[in-house]
Amino acid sequence: MSEGVPYLDRPAQQPLDMTTGVKSIILLLPSTSIELLGATTMSSLFPRISIILILTLPLFGICWRTFPGRIRIRGIHLKLYPLTITLSSPSYTRRDAALSLSLSSFYITFHVPRRDNPRWATVSLHQCSLKDKKHYVTIHRIHVTLWLFPSLSGYPPARRTIAFVELHDFRIQVYSSKNTPRWVEQLRRDLLYTMLNEDTRRLDNADLKLELRTARSASFRFDGDSNSDVDGEAPRSTGHIAEPSSSGELNDEAKVTFFADHWHTYNHINSRLYEFGRIDAQLRRSWAGEEGTFVLVSQECRWTRVLNEEELSDRRHSLESPSPLRRLASWLCPPFRLLQTIFSTIIYLCMSPMSLVDLYAPRIDVTFDHFRIRDAELYRHGSLFLQRYIDQRQLWSADIWSRILLSGIGRLLGV
Repeated sequence: MSEGVPYLDRPAQQPLDMTTGVKSIILLLPSTSIELLGATTMSSLFPRISIILILTLPLFGICWRTFPGRIRIRGIHLKLYPLTITLSSPSYTRRDAALSLSLSSFYITFHVPRRDNPRWATVSLHQCSLKDKKHYVTIHRIHVTLWLFPSLSGYPPARRTIAFVELHDFRIQVYSSKNTPRWVEQLRRDLLYTMLNEDTRRLDNADLKLELRTARSASFRFDGDSNSDVDGEAPRSTGHIAEPSSSGELNDEAKVTFFADHWHTYNHINSRLYEFGRIDAQLRRSWAGEEGTFVLVSQECRWTRVLNEEELSDRRHSLESPSPLRRLASWLCPPFRLLQTIFSTIIYLCMSPMSLVDLYAPRIDVTFDHFRIRDAELYRHGSLFLQRYIDQRQLWSADIWSRILLSGIGRLLGV
């Protein structure tokens, strides 16, 4: 995860400190860079700038009051066509210094939605970094596309999805499995439940390999600088590794390696399709110590909402030749459908915001520096399934013996 450190390098500039209040933003706005395209007069610019101020200042005020920490912004830039707001090097630091969040740039661009492309805004965040006491996260680029009620225009086909998020070069480093962040634990539990309990739509290839070996420790003689590859490959060095001697220390190590190609699973509860182009996972543990390391690399990951059976039947029925009454209803229903879509979107946005989002990540790297087997979610699910199997087996055994007893009594009585 050292690859994320260069993202935090910033040029020495005077930042805007949000702790000084909203007045600092007002002082910064006269120096805001405004790009004019065409013969735009200042009289037409004044209403637009007023609208931007009315929408932006309350947002900064709410953020300043909500998050107990320091928010810094190096600059604010405004572009009128297309309307784009840019924040340079925004960062947030909690007062107790337990959490820090930084970006190199933040862009939001507004668009005019069309029927074939109902997007109304796109958001881009570059070189994101999040660090606290439990984990360290870096994302090279986040691109968010916001759609305006796509279910009314038929794009995309799934309902209630109003945002598409792309996460490029997503890296997570968890320091210890004993202190796994809650959102990582919830994501891991959801993925494992879907893979073990729900439908597997596609799985081209899968392999699990267990290695138990004993190796003597080898001495390492360093002759120069070492370079590590950006993609997390083994370090390249000019040093030399000597052959293990008979007096070397024994290292008993267990290594579990798993990989899968094109694994697609479907969750009926949330109508989500989990797609993985490639999964590579490895657990290394030394028998001398209790903890080990765990690495997971996943490529071409998608978390997409698809139509369930009821929605598919409704869509299939609507594509058939409608009756005159159905045609009249379809002509009168759009206003009511719009109101229904607005209210349902607001409800889902308050109760389950992630149900409105589709995710795509070309590559995800997850690393646990210290990993214990007892903290593995698969271990917990395995214990749960074993206990459930024991309970069911006892019920089945009692049911079988009760049936045998009743059958014997019935034969004795001649029933």
